[in-house]
Amino acid sequence: MHKSRNILRNAISAISVVLVTAVVYFFLYKYLNAQVGIAELGVWSLVISTISVGAVANAALSESVVRFVALYSVKEEWENVSKVLFTSCYILGILLFFFLLIIYAGSYYILPFVIEKKEYLTLARSLLPYGLLAFWINGVASAFLSFFEGLRLAYIKNMITAVCVVLFYISSRLMVPKYGLIGVVYAQVFQSIVLLVISSIAVFIKLPVVALRPLGFKSDLFKEIVAFSVNLQVVSIVTIMYDPVTKYFLAKYGNISFVGYYEMGNRLVAQARSVIISATQILVPNLTIEAEKSMDALKAIYQKVFSIVFSISTFMLASIIIFLPYISIFWIQHFEPIFIVTTIILGAGWYVNIIMSPVYFVNYATNSLKINLNGQLIMAVLNPIFCLALGVFFGSYFVIVGWACTLVLGALYTIVKSHRKYDISSRKLFKPEMKKVFIGAVFALISWLIYGEFIKTLPLFLMVGIAMIVFGVLAAITIKMDKNFTYILNLVKLNFKQA
Repeated sequence: MHKSRNILRNAISAISVVLVTAVVYFFLYKYLNAQVGIAELGVWSLVISTISVGAVANAALSESVVRFVALYSVKEEWENVSKVLFTSCYILGILLFFFLLIIYAGSYYILPFVIEKKEYLTLARSLLPYGLLAFWINGVASAFLSFFEGLRLAYIKNMITAVCVVLFYISSRLMVPKYGLIGVVYAQVFQSIVLLVISSIAVFIKLPVVALRPLGFKSDLFKEIVAFSVNLQVVSIVTIMYDPVTKYFLAKYGNISFVGYYEMGNRLVAQARSVIISATQILVPNLTIEAEKSMDALKAIYQKVFSIVFSISTFMLASIIIFLPYISIFWIQHFEPIFIVTTIILGAGWYVNIIMSPVYFVNYATNSLKINLNGQLIMAVLNPIFCLALGVFFGSYFVIVGWACTLVLGALYTIVKSHRKYDISSRKLFKPEMKKVFIGAVFALISWLIYGEFIKTLPLFLMVGIAMIVFGVLAAITIKMDKNFTYILNLVKLNFKQA
């Protein structure tokens, strides 16, 4: 019963932190666009992407902390848990320090290549040191947060993360009026310090007394942690490079304002995607258990999950398109074609990628990681090729088209290869779902026709009301069409009863 309650808390908190982050960044971007302008928002986006390359150093190590904390906590070897924690902190602190030094030095050559205006280049360079400091502190804090995942208490990690995200927004609102855009990175440094302090205090409260004393560097654990991390590091390196590469080409073949609108569109789609991915990821333990029983049982649950994810993804993309004009007016203060077109292209690319997610997690459950890795490698190779070729010949919009095509091809490879492995007919799986795509497209088209016809004659609140009606009808049809929603609702009810 206690385990079931924790699973339920972890599931709810994972989705909640995604929603909190989505709301916070929605209002933060709206505020920054009004205060500093879309061009400076684009500069901040490029700086964040540059710094994010440093995640190469800590992405896999955080996963290692989860594994070894889980391993030793089950045996109640709390001193070993403490050794894992402090050894990981030392490794992360040192590795991140050297990685971020390299990024700082390299950025002086990379940033002038993509930022041509001297004023924006100067601004980017002034933001970089504070951004790197915040990233380093967050990296060390990630070891403490991973401790809770290892104990299967991820809801504690999610609560701390949500509080710090809200704190970041509040501190940004306080600092930006006085310091301008650099106030955002001041807020990031402040938020990261608070995150480190709260997470470390929470760890010391949770650890038994026997393990509370700080322990030194343990070479045997270091070798074990690094050996495990190497297996995950390739995927981490590949996935981390997507965003910086796309933004660099976008700045090169577009302009810094274009990067700002791309950042807003990408944030909108990415947060919607995160809700679906977080909910789907919760089912990984179920998939693992079914895989142990039989392949037929695994395929049965996979087909249900696939159908639901397909429905929700179609509904999500159609809903974004339905409300996109009004999101633009509210978020950017006017109807912005660059933001609209960018978001639709990104939405199409991520739509196919989300549909792939159930089989991606099935591969994790069955330990078939090679297919996932190959899909990521295909994307890593194709993204710079597509962005460069399309950017050179057709300009900035087609850089985004290149990234969207990369997403689609990587997802299709993973789906087709996985379905062959598990003997699943892709045609039989996709054919019944096509009517959902058609209905979603029809409703999105209807909403845009209404917008184009009446936007100049009807009040905005009435237009939003009409969009809400279209949205409501689409939601009702989506739920009615997919009987598997009943299956998921029953699972949730069962979890609540067991909790």
